[in-house]
Amino acid sequence: MSLEELRTKIDTVDDELLALFKKRMEFVKQVGKLKTESGTKGSLIRPAREATMMRKLVAAGSEVFSRGIIYNIWRAIIAGSTQQEAPFTLSIFSPDENKTAYWLAREYFGADTPCKFHLNPLPALHEVASNPSIVGIFPLSLHRGRPWWADLATMHNPPNIFAILPFAGKPPFEIETIVALAHTPQEETGQDITLVVVEDAKSISRESIQQHFAKNGIPSRDILKYEEGTGVNVRRYQLFLCEGFYTPKSSEIATVSQSLNALNTADSPLKISVIGQYGVPL
Repeated sequence: MSLEELRTKIDTVDDELLALFKKRMEFVKQVGKLKTESGTKGSLIRPAREATMMRKLVAAGSEVFSRGIIYNIWRAIIAGSTQQEAPFTLSIFSPDENKTAYWLAREYFGADTPCKFHLNPLPALHEVASNPSIVGIFPLSLHRGRPWWADLATMHNPPNIFAILPFAGKPPFEIETIVALAHTPQEETGQDITLVVVEDAKSISRESIQQHFAKNGIPSRDILKYEEGTGVNVRRYQLFLCEGFYTPKSSEIATVSQSLNALNTADSPLKISVIGQYGVPL
């Protein structure tokens, strides 16, 4: 075939792809309608399904494109489809006007998704907690004042962390870990990390906490710590990453809490709060 004939063939394939995208979008709209009619509560984002789908597509498409290209193509499709199914907005905690969170959120949720910036985490956290159509984007690292994940652990009916950004590849700036949270379903992907906050009065060592997690089959590591108060009023918040999928109702978490409180010498009890889970990134 000549060059022009090959280009014509490519144009034909592009038309076929667009027709398939339209067909896919029709199914997406039907899914959204069924969810609305069934009274589905919370965000309509299904992070576990998205992660499982992405792993499958990246593996199947590896002979055509690199996994980064496959990831970017389908993340854009998923983001556009989700906006059609149930529009949502991003609430981004951006301390010191750091734009890392924005760029990673833009890659994951699409360039057209509306977003709002906050220099303070609490307004963003309360927006997400009170509105299922808002997704929060937060850096995990410590900033001035009380960390937002400590507040998340003490909230009534809190949203949950459901994704770490990026899901594929490395972030453009090796500065900090960015997570997304909303009122999403807590579902297993088969390869998961659970985020847990342990709140106590410094009566139990970090090593002992990790040992009790390990005794219950939960490999863990602590990544952040925050303390407030003095003397008998001191409270310590430690953020742990635990391998596997656990929810606030998991028996393993309850067992760890009971065994640690048996060692607790402080007047106030030790508390373990599961604040979210995310699929292990590609």
